[in-house]
Amino acid sequence: MKGLFEGKIVLVTSATSAIGRAAAFSYATNGAFVIVSDIEDNDTVNKIIAHGGNAVFFKTDISNENECEKLVQKIISNYGKIDIAFNNPGIISDTIHLIDNCLAGFVTLTAPNVNSVFYCTKYEIEVMRQQQGGIIINMSSLAGNTSPGRHISSKEEASDPQNESLENSDNLIRIHCIAPGFADTRLPDTFNLKSKEDIFLKKSKVERSKNPEQVAGLLMWLSSEKTSFATNDHFIDYKGYVEN
Repeated sequence: MKGLFEGKIVLVTSATSAIGRAAAFSYATNGAFVIVSDIEDNDTVNKIIAHGGNAVFFKTDISNENECEKLVQKIISNYGKIDIAFNNPGIISDTIHLIDNCLAGFVTLTAPNVNSVFYCTKYEIEVMRQQQGGIIINMSSLAGNTSPGRHISSKEEASDPQNESLENSDNLIRIHCIAPGFADTRLPDTFNLKSKEDIFLKKSKVERSKNPEQVAGLLMWLSSEKTSFATNDHFIDYKGYVEN
């Protein structure tokens, strides 16, 4: 397959279902070689190959920092680079009662949803600095409505002539965050009944339903040269939850 991402190495985490699966398939359809990463394998890679694309499955628990580091190292060892990374965590918990849960329950929620994005981004940036460029797109919830600054540790470091290559490489790393709001995936099935009914009610009021393939379309745009002007931007669907 030839397309926007011909010759690109793309990493997609939580890639065997819903938005991650749609993203992996879309990248492959547009010519990329896709590393499909998740805690368990399914037919995602087979589907990509059956449609003429190229992909491989790397089993990874992204809630574990060591596994995130090993994932990035394995990709570099096998393919030499990571052009695009879509860090896509995704489990849900009954947040209404989270305050009553034990610490283990809190860690169970935040480790894959919050910590994993930090772990993956940390090791991906190290690689992209060395290769002088790359694109990172992080999946967020509607709560994550702020965008991080540039990944320079200090103004002094950025102004140091000895670190000129570091500054230049950071300027070539585009980092985005998307928060698509409510999407038709398996996650709503894990909500308690009242929460699920409330979300469907708000969604129906604004008539903003979306499927994983539509979210994948946004990813293709952000990953392309059409958005080379932008970095550290946050794309959020407020209307997906806010009542009129």
